[in-house]
Order: sequence, then C-alpha cells, then structure tokens
Amino acid sequence: MTHDNQTPINVRECTHVGAQVRDVRKTIDVFSKLFGWGSWENRRLKTERKAIDKNGKQFTYNSTGAFVRLGHVVLDITETHGEDCRTEWVAHTGGGLHHLSFEADDLEDVVAKLEKLRIPILESAKLEDGKYMFVYIDIEGIVIEILRKGLEAAHRPSPVLPEWK
Repeated sequence: MTHDNQTPINVRECTHVGAQVRDVRKTIDVFSKLFGWGSWENRRLKTERKAIDKNGKQFTYNSTGAFVRLGHVVLDITETHGEDCRTEWVAHTGGGLHHLSFEADDLEDVVAKLEKLRIPILESAKLEDGKYMFVYIDIEGIVIEILRKGLEAAHRPSPVLPEWK
C-alpha cells in the first residue's frame, strides 16, 4: 500500500508464522504424531495481557501457546480466550494460520506511517513505558503482526516450561 511519495514501512525478516486454534495441546499432539515435530516450547501458560482493539477499547485476554522451530521457520500455535481479534477470528473461522510476524526497529514510526496511510490497527499492546509492543494490521485479508525489535522473546513473557510430550 505504499504510495509513490511515501517512504516504505521498514520491517525486518519474518520472525514467525502464527496459528490460532481452539485447543493448543490437541493441535501440538496431532502435529507431533503426524510429522514427528518435537522440541515444542511452551512459553505462555495462562499469560494475561492487556491490549487495545481497533475501536480503542482496552481489554484483557489470556493465551496458552507453544512454538517449534522448523528450519528457518518458527510456528507459533496459540489458544486465546478473551475479547481480542484472535478469539473472534477462531470463533468465526474455526482457527488456522492467522498471521505473519515481522520485527520493526522503530515501532512508533511504523504506527505513525500506518495512521498517515489510514491503515487501521486491529489490535495493539504497549509496554509499561507506553511504547508499542506489537500491532496487528490487515492487508488484503492477510494479518500482519509487527513487533518491536528485540521483543520476540518478550512477546512470550512466561518462563520456558518443560516440553510437552
């Protein structure tokens, strides 16, 4: 959506592919048995987070998730409960691949450019210092998550727990 006279939004490489499911443990079990994928890391056991939706309403949601590195790709599987866009999306679609995630060096600059281009933010969350942690946008039906650089691990703030078997 870059206009000829606009500076492109600078995002780094894709950090992960996000999937939203109804039952994270069941999904991981199926993937592990079917494809032999192991080394799942559970980093968000009952994480509670505050965010803001596209209408500016603040809400809290809970998520349970795990991820696995498959070569150069990280697959992030999450089960979310609350009022966020992912919960609505799973209720509407039944779940599946949800977003591509990228890092940005200056997320406040990205948000300013998105606002200037009138690209609505579906959801966002901020850190304690008021700076953005992540934003979700929709580009032609593809949900893009843009994370603050260096916060990929912080995006999963719970400690790493033993691998699910």
